[in-house]
Amino acid sequence: MRDRANDSRPIRTAFLDFSDSKNGLMRLKWNDISKTASSPKPYATATIDHNSSDDSKLIVLLNIGASASDYTQYQFSAYATGITDPGGIDSTPTHTQVLTLGALVDALNALQDSDLGIYAARLHGPADYSLDTDDFITQAEARISPFFTEMLYKDASEVKTAAFRLGVPEDANGKVGRGRIEIVRIVAFCNSNSATDCVFKMSYDPTEGSGGAGDEKELAYSRYVPDAAITTLYDFHEAPPVERGPILVEMTATTTFTEDTTYARIAYRNAEY
Repeated sequence: MRDRANDSRPIRTAFLDFSDSKNGLMRLKWNDISKTASSPKPYATATIDHNSSDDSKLIVLLNIGASASDYTQYQFSAYATGITDPGGIDSTPTHTQVLTLGALVDALNALQDSDLGIYAARLHGPADYSLDTDDFITQAEARISPFFTEMLYKDASEVKTAAFRLGVPEDANGKVGRGRIEIVRIVAFCNSNSATDCVFKMSYDPTEGSGGAGDEKELAYSRYVPDAAITTLYDFHEAPPVERGPILVEMTATTTFTEDTTYARIAYRNAEY
């Protein structure tokens, strides 16, 4: 029997990076599944504006319809009411109040029931991550792809948290996301304020939408990341522990992070046979 420490299964690396353009909070795709031949919906776009809700905070706008001049607008924000369509096409946009990332994913997926072809999944953030803020990066209106596209990025200059959801969406033989994962090695760097300012932790996080806030279970990997030092937090290459996926990896600070220099690297491999 092969020694597990010298196993030939490939080792993969998850990259938690603290940056404006990495580790998006969700992914989104759209396919025209309209069932009425006389009113197809071949046009779909998404806009993310970090401060255009009525409370000057995040709002997500979807335009779905026949063309850029003929669509229905769907709005999502933490505020109780919507805004006027910036494009001036839909005089009565449909607004849904969503306070958290998980609630946003649920609301987007609910559009499938209206034959609108929207599919969303939570990526690199906890289900209870608040949307009642302007600490996001604005993304100009763009067509929604039939393939999943990562979007909704934090403004790294405004936040003190970074996350990576291991096992979503990159599956190994369809099993890493929902199967078991061997943790081989974890290296981190945190340029913050002190040796006890930056905290690393991992949690079992199986649910895509808002239910994840209750299903998330912290695992026994929490520890401080020393300030301004590349640190091996764990090295399990001789006897890797096995955890169920997906796993949410988080780094948090009480004062500040430095963009593009705060990161974690998690080496792992599929534990299913």
